[in-house]
Amino acid sequence: MFVTQETAKTYVSRILLKHGVRDRVQAVAYAYRSGIAE
Repeated sequence: MFVTQETAKTYVSRILLKHGVRDRVQAVAYAYRSGIAE
């Protein structure tokens, strides 16, 4: 399976929007707080 760079950017943007975070750093913090990541 091949995913273009633009597709990956779109996926990341939609995930950030869905969880109400502004950037990847906030996404990591959210993941730890919610138990998604350890």
